Amino acid sequence: MFISLVCVLDWDWLTATAIGRIGTWAISAWYIAILLQGIACVSYLEMASMFKDTSGSLPVFVHNAFKKYGEFPGALASWGYVIGWGAAPIALVIFAGYFVQETLFPSLNITYFATVVLLAVFLINYLGVDVWSRVSSLISVTVIISLVVCIGTWFLPPSSLENAAGFAYAGESPDLFSFIGIVYILAWSAYSSENVFSLTAEYKDPVKDTKKALITTIAYFILGTTFVTLTYMHTLSVNTMLENPYTPLLPLSSMLAGHRGEFVVMCAMVLGLVLNMNSCFIAASRVLYQNGKEGTNLKQFGYLNKHNSPHAALFFIFLLNLFMVIMFGEEPIAILRAGDVGYFVTVILANLSAFMLRRQMPDAERPYRAPDIFIYLSLGIAGINFILVTVGIWSWGITRVLISLSLLLTFLPLYYYRKLVQDKREKPNLSLDTPASV
Repeated sequence: MFISLVCVLDWDWLTATAIGRIGTWAISAWYIAILLQGIACVSYLEMASMFKDTSGSLPVFVHNAFKKYGEFPGALASWGYVIGWGAAPIALVIFAGYFVQETLFPSLNITYFATVVLLAVFLINYLGVDVWSRVSSLISVTVIISLVVCIGTWFLPPSSLENAAGFAYAGESPDLFSFIGIVYILAWSAYSSENVFSLTAEYKDPVKDTKKALITTIAYFILGTTFVTLTYMHTLSVNTMLENPYTPLLPLSSMLAGHRGEFVVMCAMVLGLVLNMNSCFIAASRVLYQNGKEGTNLKQFGYLNKHNSPHAALFFIFLLNLFMVIMFGEEPIAILRAGDVGYFVTVILANLSAFMLRRQMPDAERPYRAPDIFIYLSLGIAGINFILVTVGIWSWGITRVLISLSLLLTFLPLYYYRKLVQDKREKPNLSLDTPASV
């Protein structure tokens, strides 16, 4: 539940963007993304119960389902996970830059700001400082302030709401491709409910507690997205949301408490976004570190420095984020779209995994066995997710599509260099006249 609280930040800057583009259809787009993942998570729950002593969420499921065909599918799923979450830090800190720019420094160069913060986070992680673990609970401050602002606006006098979009606002009727594109963007947040499976091995009762965590998180997502979406439509005008797609909390807080309110919200959101950014940074680098240790990516990624940090993996994530900001500039949604391609590859493979495990391991112990219908529904969701990612990036322009695909395909030279060069070097070269060991 605590992990899922960070999604409040996603609601704050994704919802206004969605409303501005597809009007009241935004809440439907949220529901579709949450529903798709909710159905898929039933099959994930079965797999989590099968491997209840293993942490790692979706890549672990894919690895076990596809290992009959070799390690490549599981390694690709891990790489997609790395790209999906590893490209997010720079996007999150760019969002934070918009809050600072609109509140304190109108002339702030957001790209420079984001790069400096990124470098600071990289250095702190490189040095192995555990300060983040001590301050991570401060994310609750951001959550509380965000919700207080949203709740407070429902008590504003009617005169303050005269230009609000209102619940009847439909906007321009979105075409199907635009709607699918918004679902694709919102899914980056809605699909994060799978995070509960990353902790399965650490719960007191892995099966029972994972199920509780999943149900609670899905309910939290539905209630939270409904509330935030209705709040924006109840309070803000369409023009305000279009002008502040990433920072709608600032005009809300200004209506409640003027400039002081804006300043408090800015501080809370910057803190929360930087903490969230660091969480993505850590998660992606640790998955990459594990790949290096397991032999499915460069050997250098599997080493720790004297501070006990995976320095090479951290440096790769740092370079990845620099690449993203160079390619896409101050467009956080574009960055998320590009990284989401890799994440969706992982999700689609995970959607197929439960069905494959049913066929390959029919008699395996399953402390939780999903109803058969959900296994087949998960196969259908794999197809839907393929449509989401295809349409979501195709309407984006061929150049950006190629950039997104190149991030995923980078895995191939890294994987084969490890297998054909690095691993080959480590094999002993026995001469013909060397006696064999007994």
